[in-house]
Amino acid sequence: MYANIVSIQYKSAEDAEEAVKKMEANILPQIRKVPGFQRFHLVRTSETSTLHIGIFDTSQNAEHGRSNVYPYLRDAVSAHVASPPSVQHGPVRLAI
Repeated sequence: MYANIVSIQYKSAEDAEEAVKKMEANILPQIRKVPGFQRFHLVRTSETSTLHIGIFDTSQNAEHGRSNVYPYLRDAVSAHVASPPSVQHGPVRLAI
């Protein structure tokens, strides 16, 4: 398993809430189309930040997800963010 992890800091709590709604409507349909997609978690880590974790079966499919879905994410949240999203990728070492 491989994960794409995106951390986003928003301008305000209202911006975070609006961005989450946009992601639900626009990003989830895109990520579900990626080969090897397994699951997605969006964690509200504070009033103005979120952490997004996409799980894929292989490194190649995770990279495909990152390169094909990230532009949709960036465009969906660009008006709401305080700084560009941070994107990381790596193998899942432990899962229960």
